[in-house]
Amino acid sequence: MFEFNSKLNCTYLTEMYGDDTEMAQMMFEHFLNNSIPEWNTIIPLIEEQNLDAVLRLVHKNKPTFMMVGLSEIHDKIRNFEKDIRSGLSWNDIANRYEAISLEINSFSTIIQHEINRLSDFVES
Repeated sequence: MFEFNSKLNCTYLTEMYGDDTEMAQMMFEHFLNNSIPEWNTIIPLIEEQNLDAVLRLVHKNKPTFMMVGLSEIHDKIRNFEKDIRSGLSWNDIANRYEAISLEINSFSTIIQHEINRLSDFVES
């Protein structure tokens, strides 16, 4: 059985994907190729103070972090969304977004490495 990187929520990933490493690989690729770029489109919306669009994208992207075992970031995004809905100031929204984004970027290399490992595992 494939063992995920210990910096990810391995218990969740094993429960979610079991032996289906092809599905895991597909989700990790989707996350890296689609979810992260879409997350990065939020900053101009914050600058424009477009609350509806910010909330829509934050909410839309939130579950993808669980799908790759980033449960701590998922929880931060869930709280971020809740706080935005509760009237967080635009300055605080921008600061929290930046902090979360730095954390997401720090995991990009791990996600790419897991894609490579999953690919090798599927091919073996």
